Amino acid sequence: MSFMTPSGLKVRLDANALEKVIYPLIQHDKMDKVLRELETWYNLPAALGTTVAAIAALTMPSSPWYGIILAAIVGYSIGEAIVALKYMNFLRWFIPSRLLVLAVTIMMAFYEGFSVNIYVLLGVLACSWLGLFNFITMPFNLMLSQLRRKHSNIYIGDVERNFVAICNKHAKDIGCELDWNLYKRA
Repeated sequence: MSFMTPSGLKVRLDANALEKVIYPLIQHDKMDKVLRELETWYNLPAALGTTVAAIAALTMPSSPWYGIILAAIVGYSIGEAIVALKYMNFLRWFIPSRLLVLAVTIMMAFYEGFSVNIYVLLGVLACSWLGLFNFITMPFNLMLSQLRRKHSNIYIGDVERNFVAICNKHAKDIGCELDWNLYKRA
């Protein structure tokens, strides 16, 4: 029995079994904050891809359109690698919102005039937020998941692993420790 975050991110953990573990967080009204932080963390690749593309378009206005797309793909791939490897609390403060990146793009459009780079940047913005760059990073994610399955008895995905890390961080903030031995898979 999985559950969904408010924005639709699927967490593949049994909600009934999980309730025993995260009861201290529920008691202190921290679960909304945990779920929002998890959603923010999973926006890192899109945010990093569009930010790197915007920086490339701003610093090199005469660069060809494919340079901006390449910068976006590199930024998105780095974001995917960071999300897949380990949750880092300090990085969540560097994740700009979609509206901020869109506002910067519009300001650049008026500053530079509506050049080809602006249209490319808007396309990059749409592609990264729709997850279309996932096709490029999918081989890396599949390879990483296969390595995890070889080295672990129980496989949980990146979403679940980061959910556990965020829950542990918030439990530590309120001065308690979560007992994950109470969780038993259905």
